[in-house]
Amino acid sequence: MKYHISREQRFFFDQNSYIEFDGLLLPDEEKRLAKSLAKVDKGARDLSLKDGLVKEVVHSIARAKLAAELAHVRLLRFGFDELFVPGWTTKNLMNEVCIQGLVICLFLTLDGEGGHGIYAKPSVDLDKLPLDPNRRYLVIGWAEERSMYVLQPNDPYTHELKKRGYVFGDRLKEEWHPVVIRR
Repeated sequence: MKYHISREQRFFFDQNSYIEFDGLLLPDEEKRLAKSLAKVDKGARDLSLKDGLVKEVVHSIARAKLAAELAHVRLLRFGFDELFVPGWTTKNLMNEVCIQGLVICLFLTLDGEGGHGIYAKPSVDLDKLPLDPNRRYLVIGWAEERSMYVLQPNDPYTHELKKRGYVFGDRLKEEWHPVVIRR
């Protein structure tokens, strides 16, 4: 997967805070990922810690390069991954995730869409995104280098990072949140 972002695509993303792409997953990758996540409950977070295939997809340099180019940044740190089903009550991911410094997110369709995905700024209203309520998505969130763990009362997984030794105000650690790309 290699993409070149046109001037028109960049303009669309900058104006609308999201953009759609096809072909973000190879057909075999898409089938294996869907099978791997078939039994996972909605809302499960940090699946890449438990499943090698999910980790491979989440830490993909190709998808991170596209994210970095869209976000106009040179470095992206893995922030989180989560199984997402539209219908959440949250307005945007900035109000939902306990990581301060999110830069960009990718909503990868899991249910046979040919690797369809939506890159979005974490501040965009989720109801503005063209998400199909009958589909599941793997959300990948990338953050800036000096991102930190903060209290986010709306995040049902706020205290999960405490199990890894984090306390509020800690910078994200390379062990759990590696830098995926430096351009």
